[in-house]
Amino acid sequence: AMLAEGGYVWNSGMFLFPVDALLGELERFGPALLDACRTALRGAIAEGPALAPARDAFLAAKCISIDYAVMERTARAAVVPVDPGWSDVGAWDAVWRIAGRDASGNVTGGDVLTRDVTNSYVRSFGPTTAVIGLDGVVVVNTGEAVIVMPMDRAQDVRHIAETLRARKDRGGS
Repeated sequence: AMLAEGGYVWNSGMFLFPVDALLGELERFGPALLDACRTALRGAIAEGPALAPARDAFLAAKCISIDYAVMERTARAAVVPVDPGWSDVGAWDAVWRIAGRDASGNVTGGDVLTRDVTNSYVRSFGPTTAVIGLDGVVVVNTGEAVIVMPMDRAQDVRHIAETLRARKDRGGS
């Protein structure tokens, strides 16, 4: 009915706001979430251009989207139609597509060694990660776990993340 009627726009989850405005609305609607985020940032570790929030403080934050926490509750928001040429950089293959690749078509980051590797994304947030003789793969070492998958299966990482999260919730490793 909405499509037939027209005049509606879709919330793509992209938001543009002054930082002070967002912080003010978080203080109003989610002060505990804001406190957890501030604590996680105070203990953050810089890894090159990336900033890793303090793990325990970050995990203590309520798991809630910005939509539910703020956007659906604030009176200080507006929806504007836009076509930004958007790409879902929420998956490792998307990061590989938009990042600068080397002569072998690879994107690497962190302490990584490759030999005869092509068209791949290899990232280590932990110890040295070495990859030999592979094409079209994603290898990510978080420091706690390593995942290896074909590039075309990068969206499936969520299933592994859910399993790892469930293990931790049960007190497993």
